[in-house]
Amino acid sequence: WYKRAITWNPKLPHPAWSHCAHILDYRLHEREKALEWYQKVLENEAGKSKTDVRFALNVEVANKRIRDLSGEETRYAPAEPTPSAAPHEPPASPAPGEGATAGPASPR
Repeated sequence: WYKRAITWNPKLPHPAWSHCAHILDYRLHEREKALEWYQKVLENEAGKSKTDVRFALNVEVANKRIRDLSGEETRYAPAEPTPSAAPHEPPASPAPGEGATAGPASPR
């Protein structure tokens, strides 16, 4: 509902931009979108940071997370595949007649 509140009132006196960024970053693990919203925190909450401590802390956190998320290896959650990672393919089985054949072991 934070996004809707921002749509209704772009000059919102509450830290809705940082709440959106935090949810996208830590709850949904949508790091690319979170990075965009941290930029919006700097655009919309930086001016308010001089009068309200909540906004000042949010601006500090946004700057830190932008630095952290700008590195390629931290942009994705640990279980998320990166775009450069090739999909895992099972090893190819040998063609018929090639390699060792597996058959029942003969008793001796």
